[in-house]
Amino acid sequence: MDEVKKVLPSVRGRGVSRRAFLNEGAAWGLSASTVGRLLAVGAAPAGLLAGCGTDSESASGGGGGGGAAGIIAIGNAEPPTSAYWDPHAQFGMADTQLWSLTYDMLLSYDKSGRVVGGLARRWHRTSPQRMRLELREDARFQDGAPVLAKDVKASLDRLGDPESRLVLSAYATPGMRVEVIDEHTIEIVTPRPFGPLESALTLFAIAPARDIAQPDVFRERPLGSGPFRFVRYKNNVVELVANERYWRGKPASRGVELRYIADPEARLNALLTGAIDIYTRGSSLTLDATKKDGYHVTTTGPASQLIYIPQHNTELSDPRVRQAIAHAIDRRAIAKSLIRIDPPARSSLPAGTDGFRPLAPSFEYDPDKARRLLADAGHANGLKITMASSNLVTHQPAIDQLVKSWLEEVGIEVELRTLETGTFRSSYNQYALSFNALGTMNPDPDSLLTFFRPVVAQAALNLDDPKIGRLLQRTRETTGAARRAAIDAYASYLWQNQIMIYVTDDIWFTVVNPKLRNYHRTPQQGEPLLWRASKA
Repeated sequence: MDEVKKVLPSVRGRGVSRRAFLNEGAAWGLSASTVGRLLAVGAAPAGLLAGCGTDSESASGGGGGGGAAGIIAIGNAEPPTSAYWDPHAQFGMADTQLWSLTYDMLLSYDKSGRVVGGLARRWHRTSPQRMRLELREDARFQDGAPVLAKDVKASLDRLGDPESRLVLSAYATPGMRVEVIDEHTIEIVTPRPFGPLESALTLFAIAPARDIAQPDVFRERPLGSGPFRFVRYKNNVVELVANERYWRGKPASRGVELRYIADPEARLNALLTGAIDIYTRGSSLTLDATKKDGYHVTTTGPASQLIYIPQHNTELSDPRVRQAIAHAIDRRAIAKSLIRIDPPARSSLPAGTDGFRPLAPSFEYDPDKARRLLADAGHANGLKITMASSNLVTHQPAIDQLVKSWLEEVGIEVELRTLETGTFRSSYNQYALSFNALGTMNPDPDSLLTFFRPVVAQAALNLDDPKIGRLLQRTRETTGAARRAAIDAYASYLWQNQIMIYVTDDIWFTVVNPKLRNYHRTPQQGEPLLWRASKA
């Protein structure tokens, strides 16, 4: 049983003596000073994991049919970003699941991480700025219309529009456009060489040209060529039904449900009782609760990190303050005791990303160095910051309480506010510090590095750093060894300046009901192989 699970009964409502909590904290792998600090600030035992409870109005599993024969139900910690079903406008975890189930992309990844064809059956670069693709002739949208070159052109041209404000346009390059050769042949043209083009094409859903011309239809439904067709979104459940005319073959299940169940305990209970079949973003607690019952666990998924997002319009704009925070947090304790991964973060890139290497300095736990850095930054007498907490990320309430205690040990007073998941997602940038997960969409680091492009960095971190823009541009306009060197230079700058506070790599534990057959994942977000899975 996970160490945290030993603590849970003590901190949820029945109380525990100071001595007992100290003993349990030691079993958890926490230092005596940390546990004592938690007691001193009133964070434990009554409040250590108080944030694990969540707003019941938002955590409802809702809907009917979960666990029904032939219906595969997925339990998520977050809902779709909004009920606007434009596959280029949203990219949360539930969104990418939905797009991968209802749409197709030109290219994809197989379960081994190899780039394979999707709607494109052949592709090759004809020059550093051109790629020719031949489309499948048997692919059809769910209303029966064929997928043609004009649909690919409409989909990609809108993402390459330099004025586009669509979320996925970040993963294109401004000025990218499509030239139609014939109904099933296109050339993608970019103004400059675009290194991550192949990986980017695994992200871009192909929608009907008529939908893109009349985007108001996205308020009603998504309509793609994928293996499942959208039915409705009600009571926090997205309902999909099998597309029996899918060009790859009829899906093995009757349909899929994406269920929003914010509370991890409620989501676990749903898995154990059969209300859901797949538990996403599981933790060590999930593994402990299911390891004796034949549940399948896969860690295949996109490379991801757990990070603290600092707002750069606060005292955290000073890199010395951010470096002090990095030294004040016992990242190794979090990584080893909670996430069950060792060592903690060693780079601004997750270890599973193309181009990863350990970077210096290591930002080891060093409270004295943290105090010196704060003093150098003019905060010898300490400072006060706000921190937002939620249940968005596994172990988030526990980690937030620990970080609060560690920061207060070095003189940073923390006002911690616990928010409902949806509220947290929309308002985290109003707090100086907030815990979150940041990862790649696929093994190429471009989808992570573009998080820091100016328009996103300003919105997410209140960050305006021209050097980052130049470093990013270099990673996108080069290929081969030059691109690898550019990625390394960019990653080093982010890490050394702790543009974000990098805590530890994350593991995407996906826990699957043993009744589910032929379930596989790829190293990218979404569930592109779920159409092959069936439930006994």
